[in-house]
Amino acid sequence: MKRSPYRISSRILCVLSALIALMFVLFFLVGYNRYFEEDSQFRAPLLTDALLVFVALVLIGTLAVTAWSVVAGWRQRASARTMVGRVPLRTLHGGIACAVLVLAGLAWVLGSSEPLLVNGVPFTSSFWLHTADMFVALCTVLIIVTLVAAGCSSWLAMRKKR
Repeated sequence: MKRSPYRISSRILCVLSALIALMFVLFFLVGYNRYFEEDSQFRAPLLTDALLVFVALVLIGTLAVTAWSVVAGWRQRASARTMVGRVPLRTLHGGIACAVLVLAGLAWVLGSSEPLLVNGVPFTSSFWLHTADMFVALCTVLIIVTLVAAGCSSWLAMRKKR
């Protein structure tokens, strides 16, 4: 019995969401108010190491699945020229990649380099401040674009049915 890719990805999303929620609930409810032994001004939550390992595993898994998907896509498209709405898929992918890179560059350039106070110590590395700001801004913009695209797609699908 072959399962549809939609059902498989839906189950994976549900499992990952549950694991992420569980990790963060445990992080804040179990030993969060522990103080750092060497300096009682700082907190040292009990599950910090577990959370970091979990994040690293999810990141490595995501990168592996992404690499596999890209290679599989290249192999699949090597034999056929796929069109999406009279636009070649290769052109569409290239345009999206360029748009994301341009957005990332703009977000980095426009990002703030104002020093932050981290654990009572000023953090002044301009490069990392710009980079962190870039990721926050880029993720926000991409989430908004995704939600708008999904909304437009749903609206067009409902309109087409009528």
